[in-house]
Amino acid sequence: MGLMEVYCDESRLELLGGTKSSGKYLAIGSIWIPSERRSELKGVLNSWKSLHAIPRSREIKWTQIGAKKLDAYLDLARYLFRYDFCQFRVIIIDSKIIDIDRFHDGNKELAFYKMYYQLLVHRIQKNQDYRIFLDSKTNRLGPKRVADLRKYLRLRTGSNLELQTVDSADQVLIQYADILTGAVCASANNLPMSDSKRRFIDEIKTILGRPIHQRTTATVEKFNVFRFPMGS
Repeated sequence: MGLMEVYCDESRLELLGGTKSSGKYLAIGSIWIPSERRSELKGVLNSWKSLHAIPRSREIKWTQIGAKKLDAYLDLARYLFRYDFCQFRVIIIDSKIIDIDRFHDGNKELAFYKMYYQLLVHRIQKNQDYRIFLDSKTNRLGPKRVADLRKYLRLRTGSNLELQTVDSADQVLIQYADILTGAVCASANNLPMSDSKRRFIDEIKTILGRPIHQRTTATVEKFNVFRFPMGS
């Protein structure tokens, strides 16, 4: 089997650890693609930037979606479903239930990486090689935490996987993960948002035929939603 690449980002991470904020759900999302199709998808996303007068060096994010370029972002929402080789998986975490002191040694960064483990471990196959990329901007504890995550994923799955951090400003596929993850997290929290963001969510909802934060079974591949704890 060929090499798979996984590009990850997070939304509402401040909720992990009890920070006072609106909403209760945070999310970690990921784009999964075969390595040989990476250039194709990156080319599509960079061409989208050029078409809509967005400099290639400018980072695109969920928070930037607004009325000015709404049609462009609606088109971006459809890209995931145009390419059979591209999959999205997200874990939605109920921050009100996560007991940082009891189960994570009072360390919210440890809890964060345990949630990353949950996102990845159930999707990794033993006979498949993986290259996994995390956004370095949220990697607060440096190489040790990343090395531990890599070690435990390898032990649990038997996969020969690599895991590293990169700056999302330099990686458009992590930026795409940011947008999709932000949409799922906003939908789960159901807080007031702009009409533009609501329309982006509704565009994906229409394609899926279900709310975009609705839990799916493990066998769903295109747009897989895992909720933690189960039943939340």
